[in-house]
Formats: sequence, structure tokens, C-alpha cells
Amino acid sequence: FIIRHSALKTEQTKDKPTNQSLSKFLQLISVMAEAGAPLRLLDLSKRLKISQATALRHLNGLIQEGYCYQEEHLGRYALTLKICGVADMLRSRVTIRSLAGEMISGLSTKLSVGASLSVQHNMECIYLDCVYEPGRMDFSLQRIGKQTPMHTTSSGKLFLTEFSKDELDSLIKEKGLAKLTDNTITTRELLDREIADVKEKGYATDNEECELGLRCIAYPVRDSFGKIVAATSCFSSVEKMTDDFISDQVKPELCRVAEELSKRMGFTA
Repeated sequence: FIIRHSALKTEQTKDKPTNQSLSKFLQLISVMAEAGAPLRLLDLSKRLKISQATALRHLNGLIQEGYCYQEEHLGRYALTLKICGVADMLRSRVTIRSLAGEMISGLSTKLSVGASLSVQHNMECIYLDCVYEPGRMDFSLQRIGKQTPMHTTSSGKLFLTEFSKDELDSLIKEKGLAKLTDNTITTRELLDREIADVKEKGYATDNEECELGLRCIAYPVRDSFGKIVAATSCFSSVEKMTDDFISDQVKPELCRVAEELSKRMGFTA
């Protein structure tokens, strides 16, 4: 056991520098992309807190593969557009729904509630995926491809947290604040309060605001820039979705799924 444990520690020690080197290599790409202009070797080494020799080794690797170039006269370094080609290739083959895989259905199965994945388009919520609670198919507004008003849904409220004042004004002017139930928010003042509350909590709820008898909670999915690009939600009857059930079971699982999907989108907290 002692020998095996010692060997394992030696392996981990060997791997650590490699992991740190890879991390710095990826940071180098990010720094160069964010700069938007060629950078000197000295500036890169300072920003990454690595030696110029190490930075140069990484740069030479990028140059060799065509992802970076060095200016002929000033000697500064910058990324080529080849890296954009990699991103475009990935984007053309991968969607948020495909990244989610079986997470939405798994969420529904584990909690025995409905679960969905939605995005915002044309100032409305569109459901990309929706798995109904076993034995329940009577939630008429929740289905794939269906568009719903953002002020009435938990997912929509998350998207509204990133709307500017002018964008919110446009939403109200073009779409209005339709009353779907007696609980629907129908005034700008109440909507502003709700948005502020959602920002503070980090998640949103819908208490029979979209459909009577239905309660829903949603968490945001963020991209590599931290922007909310989708929302994952769980929904069920008001009898089942009690405060205790939401707090003890739904929120931990739903938050975990949203965070995992955000990671797959490239988000790092």
C-alpha cells in the first residue's frame, strides 16, 4: 500500500506542472483574444505571470499550427482567424439542446416533475425541450416550440434581468403585459420589482402567473461571456411544488443542471 501510495503521489506531482502549463497555454489564447491587438512578448509574460521563455514556447506552438503570427518589424504576437474557424465549426455542429443531452429528461425523472430548456427569441420564451411530469399532459402552455410571454414565466424573467430600460420599454410597447391569470404581473412597477428580486436571488419563479394550477422555478444557463443564453426550469402542480419541496429537492438539482450546462457552454464562475 505504501509503495502504491508513493507511486500515486509521484504521478500526481509529475502531472501537476503539465496541468499548470496547459492552463497557462489556454490563458495565453484568452489574453490575446481579449487584447484585440498584437502584444509584445514581455507584456504577455507579465499578464500571465510566466517567464518570457515559457510564453515564447507556447507562442511558437501556436505559430506552428497556424493559430498565431508574429509581426515582421515590431515582433508583436496576435492570433490568426484560424481559431475562429474552430469556433464556427463547433457552433455549426453543436446546439444548446444537444449540449444538454439527457439532462432535462434526467431532471424530470429524478424529481418526478416537468422539466424544460428555453431560450429567448423576439422578446418571447421559446421551449427547446420539454419533458412532462409522468402522468401529466394537461399543461397546455409548456411544450416544445411554444412561445410564451416572458413576464409570465420563470425562464422569461431570467432573460428580462439582462434587458436594458429601453429594451424593457420596447417589450411593453410591442408585446404588452398580457394578463393570463389573476397572478400575472401586469404593471411596469411590479415587473421592475420582480426583476430586481430575481437578480438578487439568482433564480426565478412563476406562481400560477402563466397557467392556473402550475408552479415553476428556473435557473440561468450562461455562455463563456457570462450572458444568460438559456434557462432550465422545473414545473408541476401547486400541490406538489410546495416551498419545502422546491427548497429541499428541486433547487439543488436544478441549480446543478444549470451549472453543468453553463460549463458546457464555456462559462467559468
